[in-house]
This record gives sequence, structure tokens and C-alpha cells, in this order.
Amino acid sequence: MADTTTRYGFPFQEATDPPNGADLGQALAEAIEARVATIDDRVTAINARISALETEVGRRGLRVYGNRGTGKTITSAETPILRVDGLALKGGRAYSIRAPQIRIDFATSTDKAAFQLRVSTSGVATTTSASVAHCETGDQQTGSMEHVRMPTADETVSVLISGRQYAGSSAGSVLADSNNMALIVEDLGPLVPDTGVDL
Repeated sequence: MADTTTRYGFPFQEATDPPNGADLGQALAEAIEARVATIDDRVTAINARISALETEVGRRGLRVYGNRGTGKTITSAETPILRVDGLALKGGRAYSIRAPQIRIDFATSTDKAAFQLRVSTSGVATTTSASVAHCETGDQQTGSMEHVRMPTADETVSVLISGRQYAGSSAGSVLADSNNMALIVEDLGPLVPDTGVDL
């Protein structure tokens, strides 16, 4: 067989070739199998990539939402306000743990409060657990806290928002519900190299 097709290289007999159906059938079958095998390999690779993308899309986004539906009175002693337990984080990924809006109402406008975002990897988070973020706010003012957590191995964490009054003496009430006293955990995606430049 002296010639092949232009695009895929499938062999065929020319008029001057001696007739040999067995040779032609074998050569053509082998050429088709090689071409189909290449296509199969590419389809398998594409399907694997699609599966990986579907898994990635499924992981990203809001993982936990906790909202306090009622107000909470705080004093000079640090007081637990809102907690989320049993949060499974995957190693090699980045997570945003945040309280986007915290408001407090004091009887005296000059009083102030401090809030902590605490995390425990060894049980329920308490007011003695590691503080990963904090904010301060005054009467009828809004504060927020955020911690970007980047575990290198799988971990289960408990997250706590707590607060205390640190200036003044009137009782303070953390506003809730319509004022979005919430705890949010969002999967940001796989970890990437640190490319920051210290100045």
C-alpha cells in the first residue's frame, strides 16, 4: 500500500497495488486503533480535569453560616456570643473565617467594647482559646473581624466570637438578627505561593 489519507494517515490500496484484502484490513484496523487510542487518552484526560474542576467548584464558597438571632449583654468579663463547632477544614486550602458586622448598644455613648475571634483545634472554643482576630467598637458603631486560615493538614476546628466591655461601666448589648451578628466560613480555594514583598 503506497498511500494514506491526508488527515489521519489511514492506509489504502492504489490501482497499481496487488489486491491483498488481509493486508489492507490489518493495516487499516491498526491505523484506526492507534487514532482511536489517542482520542480515548485525550477524552480520559479531559474527563479527569472536568471531575477535578467539579470537585473544586463544590468545595469553594460558603461552608458555614451562623447567625445570632437575639441580643447578648456583655460586661467587663469576656463573654461568649456565638460559636460554630465541628468545622472540617481541608489541608492545602485557604479559608476566610469572619464576623462581618458587629454592633453594640451602650447606655452611655462613651463606653467601648472589644471583641475576639477565637479558634480551637482540640475541642469546643472558649474565651481562653487562641485569638486569631479582634476589633474594638463603641456605642452604635460597627466593627468586623476576619482570619484567613491556611491549614497544611486536615483539621477540625471550633470558632467563637466573644466580647467584653473595656471602657465605661454601663451594660452593653450586642445587636443581632437584622444587624447581622453572623459568623461566616468561606472556602477560598487551594493555597498559592506567598508572593508578597516586604517593604
